Amino acid sequence: MKRKTYFCLVRRNNFLISIIFLLITYSCSNTKQATTNSNTTSIDTIDLAQPLPTIKYKDTVYTDSIKTILFRKVGLELSDPILVLNEPGQLELKFDELIEDANNFRYELIHCNGDWTKSELTQYDYIEGFIDNNINDFKFSFNAIQQYVHYTMVFPDENYSITKSGNYILNIYIDNKNNPALTRRFYVVDQQVNIKERIKQPIIAEFRNSHQEIDFEVNYKGTPMTNPYQDLRVVITQNDRWDNAIEWLKPSFIRDDRIIFDYQRENLFPGGKEFRHFSFRSLRYLSDRLRKIEQKPLADQVYVIDDQVKAFKNYIFEKDINGRFIIEVQEGLDNHLEADYADIHFNLPFRSMLTNGDLYLFGAMTDWDIKEEFKLHFDHDDLSYKTSIYLKQGYYEYYYVFVEDKGALPQEGLRGFDETLIEGSKYSAENDYKIFVYYRPITERYDQLIGLKSFNTLQTFR
Repeated sequence: MKRKTYFCLVRRNNFLISIIFLLITYSCSNTKQATTNSNTTSIDTIDLAQPLPTIKYKDTVYTDSIKTILFRKVGLELSDPILVLNEPGQLELKFDELIEDANNFRYELIHCNGDWTKSELTQYDYIEGFIDNNINDFKFSFNAIQQYVHYTMVFPDENYSITKSGNYILNIYIDNKNNPALTRRFYVVDQQVNIKERIKQPIIAEFRNSHQEIDFEVNYKGTPMTNPYQDLRVVITQNDRWDNAIEWLKPSFIRDDRIIFDYQRENLFPGGKEFRHFSFRSLRYLSDRLRKIEQKPLADQVYVIDDQVKAFKNYIFEKDINGRFIIEVQEGLDNHLEADYADIHFNLPFRSMLTNGDLYLFGAMTDWDIKEEFKLHFDHDDLSYKTSIYLKQGYYEYYYVFVEDKGALPQEGLRGFDETLIEGSKYSAENDYKIFVYYRPITERYDQLIGLKSFNTLQTFR
């Protein structure tokens, strides 16, 4: 009886061992097959002739469904996306996606050098804490013909902080980083220096009536700086534009703890003129600079009053917001969810077609960039440049700019494309400026932003 029981147990154990062995073998086989299939699928689905998606280190939108991007300090509508290192403060990003269902948007923060190339720092070098990088705050539009999903993101939050100063890119993507949606620039400043600016009329005769000269000095008392000529980098921007930023200025001279930047040509900006504007807070009534509104089933058609070439007209000061826009709806309670979209028609009478380039609309609504969707087309019958843009209700400002066929390569004395052909330029025009001071000691791997000064010509022009 005992021997029989023994053999039964042996047979049972052998059977269990066999089952376990078969399960392990089957599992390994499936894992191997799955890995092989996964690798095969991955390779087969990649077009080796095309590079993997890469982001641009500037304000860019990568998909046509994303519109109306606002990026600012929390609670300050027309503020700039600037944080002060080790001080309380948050930035707020808002945008729409013109689809019916919500997407899985995620984000990352990328540290950049002063020239907007990616720095050598890793995220662990400039982030302290844990980033939950999902954008979970979204709501659906209502009372609007155009259906869209409105997203809001506020950062940094209580779970993490930014520990290094400098330029940053906020990279928004869908599901994974190979599917970028939009990028936005922002700044973290560690204010260690004092910047004193002076805006004046240029001395050089050819620029005297059309340009603005930006002189300034950097007081670095208390900041160890062994070689300012080599370790310091300064940048001047006008109206938050980077296409015509002045970079690589070297100090004119150094006196005590003051670094002087005083030039006659290298630090000149065209003064331009005040931005054009229009408002369609209401789609029922004609408001500022609107000629006609046609209500259509798919999208209302809004016609702006015909523009005029301002290049040879006398300069007239008008209070503006220097090319920005504000989202607002008159017949509604929630500007961001009830504002509708409409086709906005622009018309610029012009005696003949420009043969060596094209005209574009330009401003914050174009990300301060030249984009094909904002290109105007010449109507030979009407003798005018025309275009229509799909925009969300609100107040907008813009310029007309000229881009040469050769790609608007900088000419001597000019940077980027030409906004003066249509708009003209006056030295006394009102503009916003920023001076950025970057410092990179020989022992560091990144550009520190140790100074940032914002100012307006109305406050400092003399």
